[in-house]
Amino acid sequence: MSLPAPIESRLLAMLHARTDTLEAGDPIPEPLVLSSAFALPSNPDARRTYARYTNPTIEATEARLAALEDAPCLLFPSGMGAYSAAFMALLKGGDRVLMLSDGYYAARNLVSDIMAPFGVVLETCPAANILTADLAGYAAVVVETPSNPGLDVIDLRALAERCRTAGAKLVPGFDIVADEVGLHEHINNCDFVITGEGFLDEESFNGKVVGGVQQLAMKANKPVAVICGDAQPEQRTRIEAISLVESYGQEAAIEQTLTSIEKAARELLARR
Repeated sequence: MSLPAPIESRLLAMLHARTDTLEAGDPIPEPLVLSSAFALPSNPDARRTYARYTNPTIEATEARLAALEDAPCLLFPSGMGAYSAAFMALLKGGDRVLMLSDGYYAARNLVSDIMAPFGVVLETCPAANILTADLAGYAAVVVETPSNPGLDVIDLRALAERCRTAGAKLVPGFDIVADEVGLHEHINNCDFVITGEGFLDEESFNGKVVGGVQQLAMKANKPVAVICGDAQPEQRTRIEAISLVESYGQEAAIEQTLTSIEKAARELLARR
């Protein structure tokens, strides 16, 4: 069975994410790091102070998922950690939040018990009714699918469209990550911007990294280009692009990805 090109490209990127960095004698699969204690210098990397925050195995999993999804990935040690991070970052006093009445109870308690004193209001709806519920006025609609414990399956695409129609503010993941890493400042201070993409297609410009970086570069009046695994021909007119498959062949693009990227970057710089 053949796969659509974007999916195949991402699967290959995930499979080769580690092999491209191996040195002689390294284990090919990621070893499972079970330790909760690490040797630390006097000023340690914060990621290595406690295994509940992260460890090499977690970071390897994040890298694999990021390659598969072609998007930044952050894993949490618990579901409540993920809920807390999202709620604390996105909600403010006076916001109304709609959650599933048959969803995880502790997530509801986070809003009703911890955030309610700060003016955040919780309202609930069963998963079976979420696609027909009135969504007007909610700052966030939080669901899980299948629901817990009823196992009702929610059409997330349909729900997202309903949220958009109701005027919900959708916060792209790119904007959150760009703010966190100071991307705006970095672009303002550089002369030329190079971004990357597994497979350059129309979706690359709709809320994903390529489109977000291109918009920031254009606002800063900086030239921008993308190095991609491969590209749809009709998208090549939207941004300066080098396709690794087209330029160096599929075998080199897959087996010598890092070398191919370095060649493409040198070629882009030579054009300036």
